[in-house]
Amino acid sequence: MILLLFAGGVSLLHGQLATVKGKVLDGLTGEPLPGASVTYGPGKGMVTRFDGTYELELTADNYTLAYSYVGFETKTFEVSLRPGQTLDQVVRLNSITLKEVAIVADMARDRKTPVAFSTISPRQISEELGSQDLPMILNHTPGVYATQQGGGDGDARINIRGFDQTNIAVMIDGIPVNDMQNRRVFWSNWFGLDLVTGNVQVQRGLSASKLALPSIGGTLNILTKGIDDRQSTKFRQEFGSGNYTRTTFMHNSGKLDNGWGFTISGSYKNGDGLVDGTFTEGFFYFAKIEKITKKHRISFTGFGAPQNHGQRSFKGEVAEYSHSFARELGIDDDVISRIPDRGRYYNQHVGQWEDYSLIGVANNPPPPPFPAPADEYLITRRGQLNTINERTNFYHKPQFTLRDFWQIHNGLSISTSAYVSIGRGGGTQLRSRSGLGQTDAGLIDLQEYYDSNITNSLNAEYNYVNVNPEFSETEIQASEYVRVARNDHFWTGFLSQANWEMTDVLTLTAGVDFRYYKGSQYSKIHQFIGGDYYIDNSDLNAPRNEMKREGDRLFRNQEAHVAWGGAFAQAEYSEGPLTVTANLTAARTGFMGRDYYRARTLDVGDTTLAIDYRDEITYNDETYDRNSPGLETYQTEWIWVNGFTSKLGANLDLTDNKAKSAPSMCRATL
Repeated sequence: MILLLFAGGVSLLHGQLATVKGKVLDGLTGEPLPGASVTYGPGKGMVTRFDGTYELELTADNYTLAYSYVGFETKTFEVSLRPGQTLDQVVRLNSITLKEVAIVADMARDRKTPVAFSTISPRQISEELGSQDLPMILNHTPGVYATQQGGGDGDARINIRGFDQTNIAVMIDGIPVNDMQNRRVFWSNWFGLDLVTGNVQVQRGLSASKLALPSIGGTLNILTKGIDDRQSTKFRQEFGSGNYTRTTFMHNSGKLDNGWGFTISGSYKNGDGLVDGTFTEGFFYFAKIEKITKKHRISFTGFGAPQNHGQRSFKGEVAEYSHSFARELGIDDDVISRIPDRGRYYNQHVGQWEDYSLIGVANNPPPPPFPAPADEYLITRRGQLNTINERTNFYHKPQFTLRDFWQIHNGLSISTSAYVSIGRGGGTQLRSRSGLGQTDAGLIDLQEYYDSNITNSLNAEYNYVNVNPEFSETEIQASEYVRVARNDHFWTGFLSQANWEMTDVLTLTAGVDFRYYKGSQYSKIHQFIGGDYYIDNSDLNAPRNEMKREGDRLFRNQEAHVAWGGAFAQAEYSEGPLTVTANLTAARTGFMGRDYYRARTLDVGDTTLAIDYRDEITYNDETYDRNSPGLETYQTEWIWVNGFTSKLGANLDLTDNKAKSAPSMCRATL
């Protein structure tokens, strides 16, 4: 009898219970929030699981459910639970700075913004990226294809819907980072961003960007961590193939009591590379300092990644890397048999030569220069064996941003950013590969270059010092070298946006975008393969037969100037399940170039003369030469190009916010 009464009591109690379950999500990105608090009374409740889900069994009654998470606004709901009821509640928490993020970084909002997008969370980056370049995490995203190219560290490239990076707008915290000359993005410049990335959002198609950007393929938004995130400290040590090591450190203070906060991070990596010759070494530094007041949020961000790495071209004969793979692809055996199998780690840019010193000449040699191999005619002393990758990249592109987000009142805010980027670096390659063969191992036979350089320096009297007395009594004149193509730049910009919530359903956004870019492209001697100097005549404003040494400029010396001015306006209507967005942008871009190696120009009234170092030009009974006053560096006229875009999109949520709906979109672009 007692047992029956107990069972009946349990059954009665179970009938009095109700269930509240669901998921807590980030209101901006739609990502789950693990560890969010779900409470129904003081000290009563639970935290969400790893996937943001929760489940509570409560006695049927009236409750106030509170959902909270660090850095997000708390939401409360009054619920009345009936016995046996199951309430499935998906709650979206808005970041404390949701409005700032949406305005500044052009982030699409789940089931609101009429674009197709995917968001990558820090957890995914931490678990899946490993030592790969940041774009490789996006290969699981629909419409995105990322590749590591030839395998060099930092050489990744990304395509969205078939468009390459020149047609994709890449932004870091709302600041565009595509090169202003060629629109390219070099991920080796940002290798440490994975440490401090809060979210990565990929918008496919014309995207939600309000700026006048050539982003027909899509937009890639990278948001870095800041004062909204929890206080945390991380240290990580990584090891990988090719003797790869990476040491990283990151500390985020969160929001301190006085309204200040900061994030600092540093990383160092090095390795030999899995592919032959693809060594890597790089540093990363990042600092963000923020201050929040009642009306303002001010932040200063600085980061950079000086690095140096070896490269490999991504195009080549498949059979040269793997005969078996070539057969799987259906390549004919007759073709495969003519190509040596070098292995998957083969690098066509690795070369080798051996140093030696001359101690005499064989009997009855032919007159110099001696045909290769020089060993047949010269008595030498063997020296060091040298192996190099002719294709390397080194660069340092620090970027500094000062931003103020001003909340004028509840319905009106202005965000203003000023930034500067200073890039220094370039890439190396042989001046010419004409006539060079390969060693048995498939390496570039640089011995031919070395032999040519030192033997061409012998005069008719067999001067064993290997010099050309016309230029130097003691140094060797080289005919070949490894050059470095430099691409330095100075880039500054100003971006300001105003956001006005006119009514509960209508929001207007407008702003301006100004940028100025100065790029310097020039070549320098990086390394001699035998020899001490090179005779150059590429600069028409310098004496003939200049002696150029390692580090000297030659071949080209140019400047590119780009000026950009843009304006944009956007209206968004959102009521119930319907959101409609209309956007219009306009931009004016100017281009001008200078060439320091072309003959300088002189305006003489009715014409312009081109005068190089050797010229003496007589015009209208006047003689002009390199010393004439008023000579100017050759430059083009400014060329101005106008452009504009228009976008129209609509999103209808048919699911009452319980599942993601596919957006309905209609856009026109000119």
